[in-house]
This record gives sequence, structure tokens and C-alpha cells, in this order.
Amino acid sequence: MNELPKEWLRLSLEDSKTAQILFKESIWSHACFHAQQAVEKGLKALIESRKEVPKIHDLLELATEAEKCSFDLKNFHDYFGYLNQFYTSTRYPFLTAVLPHGIPGRKEAEQALRDLDDFLEFVGKNLPK
Repeated sequence: MNELPKEWLRLSLEDSKTAQILFKESIWSHACFHAQQAVEKGLKALIESRKEVPKIHDLLELATEAEKCSFDLKNFHDYFGYLNQFYTSTRYPFLTAVLPHGIPGRKEAEQALRDLDDFLEFVGKNLPK
């Protein structure tokens, strides 16, 4: 049995926990980044359970790949689209200007974490045992 999906999920859960810790410490932009990372790795866990993971980071593209593997992710598309903005922009100071509200604050971090647990629960339920 391929162990990579479980490893992707483990890393995803670590990023989720990191995002929650950073949120509690009011480190909003990094909470957003780690929420994005948690979802990216969760999507890669789903994909890896069926085929090789493509080397992409865009959550909507990864969702399309996962849906080709028969995972129904339509309820998460808006969430994925929202998180996409945090992959690069939160890591480079010259890119925060491209965000709609500049550097992410509490409001953006709350939205970034809003559906994270539901998504990770979906991943856990849909991986082979």
C-alpha cells in the first residue's frame, strides 16, 4: 500500500496546527500561509491515493486533479480560491501589495481558518484505510 497519502495528510495536519497556533499568537499572515499549505497537502493526499501528484501549488488546479480522481470538492472551491492568494504573497514583502487588503490581518486569518477543519475531515474520511 502506498504510504504517501498518509504522509501528505500528516504534513497537512501539522500545517493546520501551525496555522492555529500562529492565529492565537496574532501572527495573521503566517496563519493564512499555513492554512493554504494545509489545504495544498490535503489535496495532494487525495490525489496521491489515486495517482502521482502533479508539481503544482494552485489549489484550484489541485482540486481539478482531485476531482478527476472522483473526489467531490465543489463545496470547497470558494475556499480554495480564497486561500490561493496566500501562497506567495505572504512570504515576500514586495508582494503583499497585490493582496486586496494588503498584509493579512485577523479578519483574513479567520476566513483562512474557517473551513480548514471541515476540509481536513473530508480528506481523512476519503483516504483509503
